[in-house]
Amino acid sequence: SGHLWLIDVAFERGDLTSVARGIEIAWWLAQEVRSPLGRWDVLRARAVLAQAQARFDVARRFAIEAFDVLAPTGHPIAPMMRGALLSTMAHQTGHDQESLSAYGLADASANELDFPKIGVIRTLAPALVLIEVGRLSEAAGLYRSLGPATEWQPSLHSTLPSYAFGIAAAVALDASEDVATLREVLQPHRGHHVVAGAGCVSYFGPVELWLGVAARHLGLFDDAVVDLEQAVRVCSVNGIAGFHAEAQYELALALSRRGNQRDFARARSLVADSAKRAIELGTPSIATKAQRLMAELDAAARSPRLTPREREVADLVAQGLTNREIAKQLFLSERTAQNHVQHILTK
Repeated sequence: SGHLWLIDVAFERGDLTSVARGIEIAWWLAQEVRSPLGRWDVLRARAVLAQAQARFDVARRFAIEAFDVLAPTGHPIAPMMRGALLSTMAHQTGHDQESLSAYGLADASANELDFPKIGVIRTLAPALVLIEVGRLSEAAGLYRSLGPATEWQPSLHSTLPSYAFGIAAAVALDASEDVATLREVLQPHRGHHVVAGAGCVSYFGPVELWLGVAARHLGLFDDAVVDLEQAVRVCSVNGIAGFHAEAQYELALALSRRGNQRDFARARSLVADSAKRAIELGTPSIATKAQRLMAELDAAARSPRLTPREREVADLVAQGLTNREIAKQLFLSERTAQNHVQHILTK
């Protein structure tokens, strides 16, 4: 049990090398003890490690093997853990009947009464799955059944997943007040990675990734860029392949939304690399978003851009200033200010 806790700590630190080392020790001990529960714990950890490294076929194989070890005991947690891992993998690989069936979402409409509110995550997780397959009305019903995020009481072991899943769902549903609340409560956990803390269930990226996503949604673009740059660095160093591509996409999106001229070229480079990685890893959900952003950036590059002076003038027009007031503030003639406004309108 001590070694299993050390594996959890290593996951939360994003230290996949220590996770792998701990798994080898724990596997030897599980064989010695000859306990189905011990073997299940280690096989499940192996599955989550493979998922974090974007070795999805390996992760699926270990998840099935873990389920097969524990299922004969009748332990009710076996299918729940397997389903949670499959649905988290599908966040990047795309959902199918298997991942939808994990929460009973394949053949029936989701009803908030089907999902317990205890611990928050058991309602948030299926809500996020519904968002990712485009069933927004059902997702909104589940999500809103939890009440405002200020009142959430996640179970201790699922605190980080609850906040990160909550940000992802709130951004998709444009629940901006909840995004701000969840960003605030997640801030103290910088440097950690999003995993459960009582036996890892699945891996969901570094905390900075979701802080950056929240900041971008709230229009805090400078903060978003700082957090997402850190997420990209951490994923690159630690071999967190799928979330490396996802963090690159999110950083490119934040840069493009910040709108500084020097940001566009960097965003284009990042999103091209993200798309390439996503295709190689077999993560079509990321590849599709990255390719869509590439097309948007390419279209923006072909269209006329405002000069720095024209951008200054446009900002003042947006504030309601007249041509005469603009001219006075920028030390221009009124005719020059008028010409700038006309050029802006033409572009």
